[in-house]
Amino acid sequence: MDIVIAKFKEDVSWISRLSDHNVIVYNKDPEDKTWKNNRVNYGKDVETHLSYIIDHYDNLSDYTCFLQGNPFEHWSTTIEDINNFNYKDSFLPLGPVYERDQKWYVEECINFCKKFKISFTQPFYYIGGMQIILSKEQIQSNSKQFYKEVHSNIPKIISTDNSSANNSNIIWWLEYTWPTFFKLNKQIKKYL
Repeated sequence: MDIVIAKFKEDVSWISRLSDHNVIVYNKDPEDKTWKNNRVNYGKDVETHLSYIIDHYDNLSDYTCFLQGNPFEHWSTTIEDINNFNYKDSFLPLGPVYERDQKWYVEECINFCKKFKISFTQPFYYIGGMQIILSKEQIQSNSKQFYKEVHSNIPKIISTDNSSANNSNIIWWLEYTWPTFFKLNKQIKKYL
């Protein structure tokens, strides 16, 4: 399994506890020069994860895990769940699953899906931190061009901290429709 971590200033020493996985850290902290994969800090973790999918689309591992630099904010058993993953399921959320049922959220998610021609079912579900293990098949249920188009719409607003104040709403709609991207809405509700 490839484990893709979007890091800003978080302490990622916890990665040493991940057993037998290929860990790829994408560093968005311009002051930290210790990492091989450095990125400009815009678009939060969703930009990092989309970039990884685009860059590795044709040679994805059978499973890919997407995490934030501090995954425990959203899921205290992240490491245990990764190390004990059964490799039979097509996905596993590594954050709490919520239903987005407020009217304006639903309207914005529908508009977002229509803009990018994303098939959707309601209700919309959201995974805290967008942290998830996905099979190659789930990721490749969309074309590489689809991911490129969505990625190209992320505003390049550079953030100097870890706050969300400077982020465009598109970041939130990406986050709120992440399970929808991968056609998981019908299956993910069992994790509510």
